Amino acid sequence: MISPQSVLSLNLLTVAVSDDLLARLSLPEANHRDVSDLEAAVELLTGSAWFPDLVVVYQGIPDQFAASDVEAFVGQIPLARCVVVFGPWCESIGRTKQVWPIGWCVPLQHTETRLRQELVAWQNDEPPLPPTASRDEAFVSSVVQTLTNSEEVLSGRSVRIESLDRPFGRFLTEAVQALGARLAEDDEPADIEILATTLIDGSVLSHVAQCRAANPAARLLVVTEMATPTDVAKLVAAGGDAVLSQLRVVEQLQDMFCSK
Repeated sequence: MISPQSVLSLNLLTVAVSDDLLARLSLPEANHRDVSDLEAAVELLTGSAWFPDLVVVYQGIPDQFAASDVEAFVGQIPLARCVVVFGPWCESIGRTKQVWPIGWCVPLQHTETRLRQELVAWQNDEPPLPPTASRDEAFVSSVVQTLTNSEEVLSGRSVRIESLDRPFGRFLTEAVQALGARLAEDDEPADIEILATTLIDGSVLSHVAQCRAANPAARLLVVTEMATPTDVAKLVAAGGDAVLSQLRVVEQLQDMFCSK
């Protein structure tokens, strides 16, 4: 849980974050500095005695920030927690080019969950994810934070998991059980069907359609990585309810079911 009193001492820096988004995120305002771009952020921090505990950057378009500006900014905040929020137009970042540390980036729709995790971790004096963290390290950190600070949002639900990648399938099994779910029996219609796949082709789309026909009432979730908007549309048209990212699947499950 986040203590309202503890966050009053949090130093917060926001970069290119609109007033509307700032209000939506409900971040602490006591020690808040806001700038419009990375150059202004570097100028603010250079030679300053004030240092941010948490940084939130909003990127609305792919080329909004130059790689040189990102590098200079990252060098100024080696000990800060940083969340880089990608807007809808930045969905292709990661498939094309990546100038931000991968572990700091989060899609707009999952920002609130990520910020809650970062605030709890800061409150507990846990070290921030360094900018040099690999994709695998970012994945492990995200999962550990989510499972450590989450409720059993899947309690009372049965889940069936299909994955040709056995280690990832075991991970998903452990994750949904940690979130309170039980595994569905072989002859039992599951409340939630999770299909994990690396490729999205005609056979996968046919299998999604078959799963939907066999269990019309289930929440049918496809877990994949780097799905394009076209891929997502095809999977949903075939019968999927949502397409989840391998990197953020636990966070997304928590977001999806926390208020259901």
